[in-house]
Amino acid sequence: MPPASTDTPELGPLLRRARLRQALTEQALADLLKTSRRTIIRWELGQALPSVEAIRNGDGAGPLPRALGIGWQRIAKARARDLERRRQHNLLDLPWPPVGIVLLTLAMYLLATCDAITDLL
Repeated sequence: MPPASTDTPELGPLLRRARLRQALTEQALADLLKTSRRTIIRWELGQALPSVEAIRNGDGAGPLPRALGIGWQRIAKARARDLERRRQHNLLDLPWPPVGIVLLTLAMYLLATCDAITDLL
């Protein structure tokens, strides 16, 4: 996948600016979207991403871009960039303990095998 464009804003600040331009509180936006205020806060802080269904439905713009008065493409592009950034970051945070357990188990097996062979000699 090609690198994300640097002119695409992060989703959280984009959503916050759009919400404030519409003079909506976090709770008012949450009520419009039938979600919680905490969900809106998490989106704006970048701790969670809105669902694709909130951004776009079969007819075009979903409830989120309609409530914020911005194009669904702009939100979708920012969401895709944030998702790619998370994937790249998560490569550094892979669950290495299971790999360590496998390697430790293999090392113990090899040591036990060596001891068994030494006992035979």
